Amino acid sequence: MMASVGDFQATVKVLLTAGANPNLQRQDGETALMMAALAGAEHVAALLVSRSDLEARDDIGNTALTYAALNGRMDVVDILLRAGADVNAFDSDGQTPLHHAVREDQTETVERLLKARIKMDARDNWGQTPLFIAAVNGFGDTARRLIDAGMSPETTDGSGRTPLQWAILWNDEKTALALLAHGASTDRRAGDYDSGVTALILAAWTGKPNLVKILLQHGANPNVPDSNNETALHWAAATDQAESIGILLAAGADAAIRNFSGQTALDIARYEGRTRAIDILAKQQSKKIN
Repeated sequence: MMASVGDFQATVKVLLTAGANPNLQRQDGETALMMAALAGAEHVAALLVSRSDLEARDDIGNTALTYAALNGRMDVVDILLRAGADVNAFDSDGQTPLHHAVREDQTETVERLLKARIKMDARDNWGQTPLFIAAVNGFGDTARRLIDAGMSPETTDGSGRTPLQWAILWNDEKTALALLAHGASTDRRAGDYDSGVTALILAAWTGKPNLVKILLQHGANPNVPDSNNETALHWAAATDQAESIGILLAAGADAAIRNFSGQTALDIARYEGRTRAIDILAKQQSKKIN
């Protein structure tokens, strides 16, 4: 088994000729082929591949292709794919080699896997596609590649969030712009788990005025409410985001909208004691009256 860790081609050849079983597994489930994939020992992998179970799994469900993909071992990835390794094999978390390659930002491996017969929107146990992994980790270039290859920017994960909403939460303008350029909806609401918030609500609530501007420039409606009929203005008022409040008002946000408890954004600001928000919204209300 240990001969597969380095590129000990001659040693492996002798062992195989002598009848060594390449499919024996260590206590953690690893096979010789997995170890060769992990080490990037392409010559050893080439010897093992025709005699090994390509879909053997370790104790957390990883195959040799997963090992090669997450470590960016391109030569081994090519060997395994040519031999017929299942590019859509998933581990105990429901994640495919593409999920892992994206998480480790292995851009060349991502490109190679996308050329295989891959299920574009395969979801893991949390309902996330590889595009979510790119968005959560701020890999804007990878997100762009995935969308160009046909991955939908409109899929939602187990919480009902979209990749755009994740990019907003992580304050990642590059990924947000990539998603918006490929048609990501600005007004799509997350699931009830997340109170039905939009990307604009998340940007306003978490104090990201640049992203508020970007979303509005891409057509976000400042008056789309969440499941409690609260708009981005309500959420910005709750956390005293003065700059975002000003941007929203300039873009046509309606300060008179009330939530299902009858509260306006100004009411929320007063309840929470948000002095800057109170000042801006009270002045806006005064202008309306006058």
